Amino acid sequence: MNSHFKVRDRDSDDSWAAVTLDLTLQASSLDDFISFVVSLGLAIQMDSHRDVSTDNRIEGSILNTVVFASSSQVQVAIPAEVLGWIVELTLPEPLPGHIVGLYNPEICSSHRTWRLLNLSHVTRYWRAVIVSHASLWSFIEGPRNTGDSNTIQLCMERSKNVPLRMTNFCYPRSAPSLLRESRRLLECLLLSTSTSYLTHNLPDIISGFPRLRRLWLERFISWPKCQFSCLTHLALSGVTGGKRLSMVEFLDVLRENTGLQVLVLDKVYFILERAERPVEVPHLRYLVINDRYDSVIRDVIPALILPSPMTARFHTCLPPDGQVLLANTHAKSFFTDDTTISVIAWSRIKLNYFFDNLDYKFEVLPDLPFDTSADFSLGLPLPVEDPWRIRELSIEIPSDATRLTRWIDLVFRSTPGLTKLTISANSTSNCVLWFIAILRGALPELKTLCVHLRDATTGPIRFSPLLRLVRQRHVDGRPLKNVVIHDERLKGPNLYTKTLRGIVSYVDTLEWDSSPSPFKNSNTGFVYASIPDDLRSWNWQDEFR
Repeated sequence: MNSHFKVRDRDSDDSWAAVTLDLTLQASSLDDFISFVVSLGLAIQMDSHRDVSTDNRIEGSILNTVVFASSSQVQVAIPAEVLGWIVELTLPEPLPGHIVGLYNPEICSSHRTWRLLNLSHVTRYWRAVIVSHASLWSFIEGPRNTGDSNTIQLCMERSKNVPLRMTNFCYPRSAPSLLRESRRLLECLLLSTSTSYLTHNLPDIISGFPRLRRLWLERFISWPKCQFSCLTHLALSGVTGGKRLSMVEFLDVLRENTGLQVLVLDKVYFILERAERPVEVPHLRYLVINDRYDSVIRDVIPALILPSPMTARFHTCLPPDGQVLLANTHAKSFFTDDTTISVIAWSRIKLNYFFDNLDYKFEVLPDLPFDTSADFSLGLPLPVEDPWRIRELSIEIPSDATRLTRWIDLVFRSTPGLTKLTISANSTSNCVLWFIAILRGALPELKTLCVHLRDATTGPIRFSPLLRLVRQRHVDGRPLKNVVIHDERLKGPNLYTKTLRGIVSYVDTLEWDSSPSPFKNSNTGFVYASIPDDLRSWNWQDEFR
């Protein structure tokens, strides 16, 4: 519904202005509008790093909201500093990285700038605040038509001396915009080459950006000479049509940029040339390699001396009979005694591998099918010379899985040294085959067993198979130390006192959890695994926005 709110910016000091106007806003209620403005203001207050005295002053006046007798009017006093931050928070997100360089006249490349221009027409005070906040104009999107060039020039003028972020620029069409005086302030650039640019060589204009720190290049295949040496972030993507980068030139770029912290190779391929020596990247924090039906990961990793600690994400379509990484490289050994390997089998025909220790945190997405009828070994895609290295397995059992017996045997033969097993299933009946395999002698080193039941509406809970398992392991002299059970219906031991009491008598610790499932909205699916936060939440494209 359209609700009419009266917003008055009230004079209280030099940074405030007196203007009264009526705005028509899309809101479900007056409360929604008040909640929105107050939450934005409080968030800005917490993030502004002011001193205590300033915090106390703003706490009392940052958003002095008073509801008038009429339920459709609200008075809001907004300081200039806070209004600038609110405008910045409400600007649209940058265009997604996968459309860098693609010409689509239906997409407005300057949509952030147009939002600023529209907001600047609300009142003269709003205009003064928006124009004076140089940081609002520092994000510049490449031109897609002639009119966009004017908005780019406007942004460059109003950004003053603030470092610039320029995205979705296409060479050579956008070259005039990149050659203006403000290039000396350019800090982040996303640059692609058009299909009409036949040489696909990096232009010389890159050497004219002394403050350039973050560079994302798409479809460039050659650097006539190294033109930048102060990069902290480098992404190369979109080299298609059989074109390949020179491995020697690529390593020269890394050798010149010793401060590199983020390196992304997204669907790029290399001409294999013998490098004189491996390149050390001492400050690298994140490494991303996405290759398709090629051995880019195996070609690049041996040419680098990787620091520790470091986080990496690898996506490959290599066949299951080939390793993604080599076990031994110029870097430290990927696997040490404290390494935890988490293998996650998704029900949506996907497998993920996470392995981490004090030195490395790696995620591998090998695009191998979760095929319960295939002769599949979990150890092959990993750089593991000894399968006993795999210590943790987290597996999601699909609700429609059948003929699991043979596949379970193959999985357990791939992980003989497993010490922790996490099973996510719809019900306890889906876990019986796994319990039987362990009961018959599989996983002799297993110490911790976690059972997570996903569907709280599926049948009764039966723990008797689990009781038989822990009892037999105790009799065989290989007792389980820890058993964890998660189910929303498991409100306490009184409902299953006899069975749970029996389990407790054979293990050191029994934990049960009846809280709502944390897996429904998790980016690791319905499976729990010991995944570091760096791998759980990091998105490399955000580093270039």
